[in-house]
Amino acid sequence: MRKGNDWETLSADLTNKDKTGDVPFNTITTIHESPMHFGWIYCGTDDGNVWKSRDAGYTWTNISAGLPKGLYVSRVTASIFKENRLYVSMNGYRNDHFNPYIFISENGGETWTEIGSALPYEPVNVIREDSENENLIFAGTDNGLYASLNKGKTWMAMNGEVPRVAVHDLVVQPREGELVLGTHGRSIFIASLKEVRLLSDSVLNKSLFVFSIEDASFNKRWGKKSNSFSDPLTPSFVVPYFTNADQMISITIKTEKGLVVKTMNDTAEAGINYLKYDLSIDSNLTAKLMKSKLALTKADDGKYYLPVESYTIEFKDKSGATLSKSFKVKDKDSKEKEASTSLMGEKD
Repeated sequence: MRKGNDWETLSADLTNKDKTGDVPFNTITTIHESPMHFGWIYCGTDDGNVWKSRDAGYTWTNISAGLPKGLYVSRVTASIFKENRLYVSMNGYRNDHFNPYIFISENGGETWTEIGSALPYEPVNVIREDSENENLIFAGTDNGLYASLNKGKTWMAMNGEVPRVAVHDLVVQPREGELVLGTHGRSIFIASLKEVRLLSDSVLNKSLFVFSIEDASFNKRWGKKSNSFSDPLTPSFVVPYFTNADQMISITIKTEKGLVVKTMNDTAEAGINYLKYDLSIDSNLTAKLMKSKLALTKADDGKYYLPVESYTIEFKDKSGATLSKSFKVKDKDSKEKEASTSLMGEKD
């Protein structure tokens, strides 16, 4: 109440007071107040106790019954969706076993259900809910990041470009729709949750699914150097798609009139994949395309890039199933002029 100018003791020792071993116990390791209910506080200790308070910490009830005994409680997380829903992760590596301990309670800790058994044998450091989808939860272990679409019944690796290191903390940034993770010695990583949140059963049951694609803004500096010491400017265009199996995906990009401008293959893994495309045209197709009056200009890096136009990108999996999505390379200058004209009209 006084911003730290003075302090009040709210509890007795909540640990088991066991000082034996190379690393003495007696530490509260995690504490969390319910985002749905003022004064509902939960905490965990390094020797296996989980407690709850319903009066802002003045009285405490031990809710450890049904949980493994004597393990390090790495995280207690109160749900943002149900006031009596509670997640607990426990880390057993200090006791020389590596089970992935995660538990959920729907009744404020009276009973617990284990939901981490489908994970690899890796100690768990943190459990976190998504801010929009109550069925989507994330776990950080000593060997990476995992996500569950069904509150822990099944799990999938979400490592991507994250190294196989310990993930010690996870935060969902609600406004940006991003997951921020802190690792042990390998810095901070940020992942968009846009596609993960769309992984419904209807998507997961498909052999191939392509998510929405954002248009690109044409830049006349693509492939050109700003000075003699710089690298050429390379556009970055990313297309997210899902496949339910490890396989080679064939990609073909065509103009609005059906002219092929690019073909490539992508080695996909089961799950969400991100095709990275630099918007260049296959060199063996440029002569034919210029004869068809497609306006092309050779850049400093020797490549030809997609001009302003509408395009279709086609994905084909190993079974022969195909999916197509449209996108545009827009004229950046005309877009800015339109916006400026619109603003001027509003002022009038």
